[in-house]
Amino acid sequence: TQVSSGSAGPSAAAIIGAGGHSPRRVRGHDSVKVSVELLERELTRGERVAWLVSGDEPLGVGEACDAIRARARALGYSEREVFDVGRGFDWSGLLQSSQSLSLFAARRLLEVRLNGAKPGVEGGKLLARLA
Repeated sequence: TQVSSGSAGPSAAAIIGAGGHSPRRVRGHDSVKVSVELLERELTRGERVAWLVSGDEPLGVGEACDAIRARARALGYSEREVFDVGRGFDWSGLLQSSQSLSLFAARRLLEVRLNGAKPGVEGGKLLARLA
């Protein structure tokens, strides 16, 4: 399981889970690639706007996501939205959610689960924009 992150940003953060794929650096963004073992230390180094979690072991991916969620809660991200990407996924819903304010929380965690799916051109552009 590998974890990659992008620089700190606004009131929405994202966890992007991609089973079986290696994390890739997004052009123009600070990216750090770490193993699950080093994730706890990386989480304390500062706030990141996006995390890409990938791996072939579901347990390792789950543990990495749990650690990121726990850190997000400690940083005041009190609301979480989960988007499961599949065939025909409507990327405009994710975009709208990333731009809207929450009635109940100042900071939201947006979790995008690719589940082995590829985001395609539209999704790739949106994910890069959010990172």
